[in-house]
Amino acid sequence: MGWVCDTATISKAAVQRLVDTVILGKSFSPDHFKGFSANAEYQRMDDYLAGGSGDEGGPRDGWRTGTIRLPMPKAREKQTEKAAPYLEIPDVQYRDIVEVTKAAFMDPSVSDFNMQGHVLMYDPGDERAPGTSTGEAYTSNRVLEFEAEVRNRPNAAACVLETVVAIWSLYSDSTHLSNFGTASIWPLYGWLANLSKYLQLKTSLYSAHHLAYIPHLPDAVYDAYLRAYGTHPTKEVLAFLRRDLFQAVLRLILTPELAQAYCCGIEVLCGDNVRRLLFLRFLLHSADYPEKLLIAVIRAMSEYLCPRCNTPQKYFHEMGKKRDMQRRKTNERKDTPERRSLVSRVRSWIFNKGFALKNNNVKEQLAFGAQAPTPSAFSDFLFPLGVNYYSLLTVDLMHEFELGVWKSLFIHLIRMCVYFGPETVHALNRRYRAVPPFGKSTIRRFRNNVSELKKFAARDYEDLLQCAEPVFDRLFPEPYNRITMKLLGAMATWHAYAKMAIHTASTLRSFQKATTDLGDLSRKFVDVTSDLETRELAKESRARARNKERRRARSSTSRGRKDAGADGGDEDESSSKARHWNISTYKFHALGDYPQSIIDVGTTDNYNTEKGEHEHKHIKRFYPRTNRKRVDFQIGRHIRRDDLFRARRLQAKEAGKRKEKGKPTNRLRRSLVLGAIADEPLPRVNPGERYQMSRSTRYCENLTTWLSENLGDPAVAGWSEKLDYHILSRMFGGDPETDFDDNDRADIHIVNNCIYKHKTVRFVYTTYDRRRRIDSCNPRTQADIMVLNPSDDRAEQPYWFARLIGVFHVNVIYTGNRPATRAVQTFDVLWVRFFGSDDRQKKFGLHVNRMPRIGFEDAHSATAFGFVDPSAVIRAVHLIPAFHDGYNDNGLGKSIGRPRPEVDDPNEPDTDWAYYYVAMYADRDHVMRFRGGGIGHLATREATRELERQNYIPPPDPDDDTDTEEAIVEKEQAAAGGDVEPDVEMDVEESEDEEELEPEPEDLSDSDAGAETDGDDAGDMSTAEDGNLEDDEEMCSDDDY
Repeated sequence: MGWVCDTATISKAAVQRLVDTVILGKSFSPDHFKGFSANAEYQRMDDYLAGGSGDEGGPRDGWRTGTIRLPMPKAREKQTEKAAPYLEIPDVQYRDIVEVTKAAFMDPSVSDFNMQGHVLMYDPGDERAPGTSTGEAYTSNRVLEFEAEVRNRPNAAACVLETVVAIWSLYSDSTHLSNFGTASIWPLYGWLANLSKYLQLKTSLYSAHHLAYIPHLPDAVYDAYLRAYGTHPTKEVLAFLRRDLFQAVLRLILTPELAQAYCCGIEVLCGDNVRRLLFLRFLLHSADYPEKLLIAVIRAMSEYLCPRCNTPQKYFHEMGKKRDMQRRKTNERKDTPERRSLVSRVRSWIFNKGFALKNNNVKEQLAFGAQAPTPSAFSDFLFPLGVNYYSLLTVDLMHEFELGVWKSLFIHLIRMCVYFGPETVHALNRRYRAVPPFGKSTIRRFRNNVSELKKFAARDYEDLLQCAEPVFDRLFPEPYNRITMKLLGAMATWHAYAKMAIHTASTLRSFQKATTDLGDLSRKFVDVTSDLETRELAKESRARARNKERRRARSSTSRGRKDAGADGGDEDESSSKARHWNISTYKFHALGDYPQSIIDVGTTDNYNTEKGEHEHKHIKRFYPRTNRKRVDFQIGRHIRRDDLFRARRLQAKEAGKRKEKGKPTNRLRRSLVLGAIADEPLPRVNPGERYQMSRSTRYCENLTTWLSENLGDPAVAGWSEKLDYHILSRMFGGDPETDFDDNDRADIHIVNNCIYKHKTVRFVYTTYDRRRRIDSCNPRTQADIMVLNPSDDRAEQPYWFARLIGVFHVNVIYTGNRPATRAVQTFDVLWVRFFGSDDRQKKFGLHVNRMPRIGFEDAHSATAFGFVDPSAVIRAVHLIPAFHDGYNDNGLGKSIGRPRPEVDDPNEPDTDWAYYYVAMYADRDHVMRFRGGGIGHLATREATRELERQNYIPPPDPDDDTDTEEAIVEKEQAAAGGDVEPDVEMDVEESEDEEELEPEPEDLSDSDAGAETDGDDAGDMSTAEDGNLEDDEEMCSDDDY
């Protein structure tokens, strides 16, 4: 253990695994370590990897080492590009994609691959015809087009092998390797989209392939440039070299052999012993915005900021309008011979004629589309193959919305809170802290003041949005409250549709409408709040001052000057500036591309950069094993070794599992709630079961004693009668309130007059995307559940909601005349406290972007408390207090019907919140239960038909030819002159301090872009290198991009 304590990075689990699998292994002998040398063993592995697998015909790992030479231009220096002085960057690590593809398909895990794309159909369960759905990448339109292209190739009929399209999706992003310092790595990952996205997200399967480590432009460029030209490089030259460097790395992996595999295929004996012909195709390249500029080879700080279309920035705020959608189609970026020739010609001017990068002729020639004078590697590779490389650039939900549009709006809402006074800020913080958590990690507790924005990752901003409606309800005065609530609802609805794992034609039309609504409400919000004199937060002011200092320092270095403050002026940089919410940004404009992107390449979880941030964890764990020199080279070697050992381990079978037994605890009295330390372990859930409860009889409660101890408590009034009627209804069916009488009750005998309490109940349910999931509920922490409304008036409200206050099972003998067994029967029972709907709320649901509001029934009502069959529970539900409505004891007082303190006021321990919001945005499954039409929701489909009808958007008329840009403008102008509220136009003035610099490799992610994510809904980020917001770190402005 002394060695363990001296080794800071080893975990207890790793130590236990070392002892169990190595030291206690049957083949272990201390003699094996005689003459052991770690360096020698590492060298043996490296030599083995350098020679391939060692088996003739076996897969190689495909790693290569290359050298890049970057020609350096200089204004007024006339020379050919080949003759120009160059910067040499050695030891660039990359892989041969053809070899990687072969190895992946030769692996036994190929049995998990989908070899053929297909159309996924579903049955809506009514008179409608079966419909299509989109989820996995291999069900997307683009993959089906790939396969049609392969099938229709020349001489395809003569091929006797099964043809398979190997679908590559790429991701690249720079990430920091430590909390302090500048150490970073810039990996290029690839996934084979033939593997299900659900398996790709499991980092334990190591499905990501490391294709290259992109080097940063070294600081030695200043020395090399000074030696060559006697002066320092300008910022334009540095940006030029960074673009060239990125494209040069791509050229290393886009080889002629890859082009051959693209056109003619490669023959591979796959891991399932079937010989196939593989055709490689690139589906997409996912990256954050600054890196998209490098991939698309377009300039920052220009009029044309979108990498997918040539829409000018002045129209970005029109996102969602019909003319905006039409403009995207009309101005779609296309890789044409004219564009390629133009870039080549301008680049020759820079070298051959000595034109400066800021030369007016250069700027004018490349103005449209903001082209940069750098040839695209993807263009050079794909253009001869007839592919538009701009189509690879897909949307990025995490950076563009969660860390982009939504984050900027949330920051502006905090500015509004500051404007309305410190009490408003305090109320915001207090309300968020009072939001209960939900699920294992679906909604996590907000323990700190959200207004301080400390240590927030992408999943934290997502949680803030999903809980925003109850928190901001009536936080601001009118008219700001109304528009804020509408916008928050529209944001949450849009985000839910954008993050769904499976879409139908109906949900995609709803998504398109949600996009339009979000654009309209965003413009209206900007107009309504424009009269508020909101100002920067203190954190924003400090970040702006730091950014300006960095720009001064870079400018001073590039000019060879030491007076960093030469261009500073006397402005007080720490003072706050007036700020409004800016929607003339690329990230806001990008929201309009999401519906079409899902149709083209699948749902966003196929290519959200969240997946790449997960993979960064594998790289970061190797950084402590390096000597901090040539980090990317050393980490690359560690990755190769790790791949080798993992392949070896997969060939061996692990030993059986060990079971641990807990310690007994004392039994609780009075309440039917077991304490947190109560020991009642449950086995693994069988996915075929509807629910799971323990069968333990350890915690027995005598009913006579228990009822007498709680006499006078409204929660136990009529308790025995209700339980008997509940059991009779489960035995014979019927209504427990009307179909049985006291004579029937007399025939029910509870064995030993005892019930057996339990700590937890687990509910197993099918999600909207046909996955089996588990909700674990208990009366102490996560107690709220939803069941189907058993009454006939469930069209508007198909669900009832209840809170668990007891989980138990009871053994019963029936002695009556009805046909039933006389043997002992066991019934699992949930004792619950029911909620009722808020009659004041007239409209709610997804179609109006409003959460349903409910409140507890009066304690003296006959329906306030009751019993529920666990098999009738749909799943757990997340309830958030309606904070503005305050508290209410509902006639209950101090009672065992309230097992936990409910409100956040210690002076009101025996009260409830007057009302609660049903958090229908907690996850996508909740959203579909309140929308209707979930493919996996077979059990509730009929009950939610009315919800589906409310959210139904009819398909567009195929004969409608009025969607030309002129017709759209005329219709919108007509709408503006009639009863329809016109869209609000916004003129945005950009200040000098808000301009962006050309992206640098070490700055390629947003301030929170490195936020690594865990689970379905978010990522865990606790390290400063990935951009968490502390006082000494840069904060991303809402004016970014």
